[in-house]
Amino acid sequence: MNSRKLLFLNIFSIALLGLFIIVPFFLDQVWGFVSIEQIISNLETPLVLGDDFERSLIREIPYLATIYLLCVIVYAFVLIKLKNSSFYTWFNGAVYFVVFLGIAYFGQQFKIIGQIRNLLTDSSYIEENYQVNAAEIKWKYKQNLVLIVVESLENTYGDPRVFNPPVTPHLRKLQEDNISFDRHIKTPGTGWTIAGIVSYMFGLPLKMPIGVPKNRHMGESFLSEAISITKIMEDAGYDITFLAGWNTSFSGYDKLISTHSNGNNIDERDFKAQGYTLEKLRGAWGFKDSFVFSEAKKVFVEKVNKKEPFALILNTIDTHFPSGFADKQFKKYNDIRDAYLAADYHVSRFVQEVLAIDKNTTIVIVGDHLSMKNEVSEKYLYPNSEKRTVYNCFINSKTPLKDKEQESRLSGSIDIAPTILESIGCELPDGRFGLGVSLFSENKNLLEKEKETYFEEISKRSTFYNSLF
Repeated sequence: MNSRKLLFLNIFSIALLGLFIIVPFFLDQVWGFVSIEQIISNLETPLVLGDDFERSLIREIPYLATIYLLCVIVYAFVLIKLKNSSFYTWFNGAVYFVVFLGIAYFGQQFKIIGQIRNLLTDSSYIEENYQVNAAEIKWKYKQNLVLIVVESLENTYGDPRVFNPPVTPHLRKLQEDNISFDRHIKTPGTGWTIAGIVSYMFGLPLKMPIGVPKNRHMGESFLSEAISITKIMEDAGYDITFLAGWNTSFSGYDKLISTHSNGNNIDERDFKAQGYTLEKLRGAWGFKDSFVFSEAKKVFVEKVNKKEPFALILNTIDTHFPSGFADKQFKKYNDIRDAYLAADYHVSRFVQEVLAIDKNTTIVIVGDHLSMKNEVSEKYLYPNSEKRTVYNCFINSKTPLKDKEQESRLSGSIDIAPTILESIGCELPDGRFGLGVSLFSENKNLLEKEKETYFEEISKRSTFYNSLF
């Protein structure tokens, strides 16, 4: 090979290998740790960005692209200058060493080898532990349900040992006055919005379906062969309404809803059709939460007056990373904590309004997952990583705790699905639904039985799980 071709090959190789550093670095800067399944889940769905997220991308992409191009140009320039020098081999070898060192570092940070190995290793664990006996499910009561899924809400924001004063004191007080399971940890396949929703709906993690057509999470349907809590509720006569201020086509949430419910899905597109505009009501990602809660109250009043069992499932968004959104009256820290101050106020106020209208309504508040990388992560969240837990609160549960110590049970998002059903009066065989076990049940869940085994096996490919698509 002549020297010109060799020179070009070296420059092309370093430019290509450099992408294996700059792309993980970009992901780390914007999201923090992400799994391969999360990346693919977002890549294969419609890209619907929020203003806050767009600003983050606009800030990071040009900056990193410039650094990348400068590094490649400088490398090419020096290589050309040294092509007839004795230092050529040493310089080129040093650059390759540094590049491979960077690739190895980010490979370790993102656990790439382990993730790929899991995607290629089949496990029967999900099939062996999955249980939904719809025919055996009974109803002792049919309590109205308001389910509030709060974006990136974790208990850390209400912990006075971390934030002094606490950022979410009212939400913490709701936990103290009601039922809350304080060891709800992050588990594989539940760490981003649609994955958290799937776990609450099906008692299952969200996994990349290798071996099904196009390897997509959703096409015209979403987990069509799995049974959801909404299916169980609708079979029992519940009228279900979904409400969100953002476009639910993101991550295929609208397909999940249409596949598993006959209920009404109200989102950003519907509000625009009704004449509302983002110019006046824009939040972090679509319509701001304060507006969505005001609309949710209207829906709640309408449903209560019909005297039939119903469920209102509400998703917030204004605490989305990196900065969130808060109206002027909540501006105190000038970072994402303001968004959590606002969420603390809006959620707790909505709870009060609901109970003032119907004091018997069961209200469940859950964070969809732990916070992703944001403006306060490095200082407040990451130093307490081992203690971080997902927020949950059950108000007016029709199934009581048998023992106050049950609130300290180790649990994951998959256990929330059966816990929601039992909180509104449903009786599940052995308290089980999907892979989850109701936290009101005396039966141990999978994390309590075998946490390490669960983490290992649930991350592997599952032929059974793929069949649910």
